[in-house]
Amino acid sequence: MRYIGNITFHSSHNYGSVLQAYALQNAVKSIIDCKYEIIDFSNKNQRDMYSIFYKNNSLKNICRNIRIILYKYKVVKSRYELFNKFINNNLQLSKNNYVTESELKNNNLKYDTLICGGDQIWNVSVSDFDNAYFLTFSDSAKKIAYAPSCGGENPFKDEKMKKLIIEYLKDFSHISMREEIGKEIFRKFTSKEINLVLDPTLLLEKKEWNNICSQRLIYEDYIFFYSIDYNNDVMKMVNIISKRLKLPVIILYTTSATYKTIFKGFKMCKYQGPSDFLSLIKYSKLVLTNSFHGTAFSIIYRKSFYVLRGTYDGKINNDNRMATILAKFHLYDREININIISHFKIKLDLNYSELEKYIEKERLKSIQFLKNSIYD
Repeated sequence: MRYIGNITFHSSHNYGSVLQAYALQNAVKSIIDCKYEIIDFSNKNQRDMYSIFYKNNSLKNICRNIRIILYKYKVVKSRYELFNKFINNNLQLSKNNYVTESELKNNNLKYDTLICGGDQIWNVSVSDFDNAYFLTFSDSAKKIAYAPSCGGENPFKDEKMKKLIIEYLKDFSHISMREEIGKEIFRKFTSKEINLVLDPTLLLEKKEWNNICSQRLIYEDYIFFYSIDYNNDVMKMVNIISKRLKLPVIILYTTSATYKTIFKGFKMCKYQGPSDFLSLIKYSKLVLTNSFHGTAFSIIYRKSFYVLRGTYDGKINNDNRMATILAKFHLYDREININIISHFKIKLDLNYSELEKYIEKERLKSIQFLKNSIYD
């Protein structure tokens, strides 16, 4: 029996990260009868990033911790526990857990096949990046990259890192990327074919997500607003749309930046687990988001949604992550920015009947890539 290991951001307390790990696990197991494990690797930076409190090693972090205590400590603590419960109950983790690349190397892991992906594991600019996500810890296993992301813009500035990546990619039998920008960047690092595939979450159909989705949590009609950074212009647009539609806005706690919503009139859902995130999308009247996975799950649940483009340093954010998924599914009219919101007509209906062929075509193509990469 094939022994397959996956390394990804599975223990990040981020809804998209945890759910994409669950999705890839289930997709692979539906393709091949195998022993499958998610390698329980999480480096020190990642563990610090997703602990309840930040380290008190800077004034910024001290202020963050004060906000957590004063603002939503019970919510944050409950969220932390619900994430750990979901990870332990739904992800097939390796027996051992690892903190460093050297620990992985020294344990002489026995996998026949290693898969890295998805999520932003190849974004070298994030604080929890690690060379281990390029499968550097094995010399014998077959290596596959499924839908890693390097973020919404080119993070590769360091020449030394570029040379390392060129060497790492030589060991891969199959490489795919989640975004067009990633595909173009990595073409410069290797002559191997690079496929563009769907995020793992989109490999599973709605009925499969319903297996882990919470029951309905909010019984009135509502807008679900999902954001990581709570950009000011994005929140302005949410308020405009909420007033226009006369619908309340429901949010989840995502990062310490959530405190910025205190005086915006948004309602914090008291249920904060990954299964609750699915429920809030499934039963919403409208989803507003500036998140990749907020967009992906809106499509999975065939919801009316809009991607809100915030302004950063005076420029509209044109993050390629959302641009790729919207273009792939011909959803060109599902973006709004602050310059057009005043006259933009919000549509609560989105007819997916014409889009189903595009969604299914891309899903099957991505599954075929995964299947070929495992069996070749």
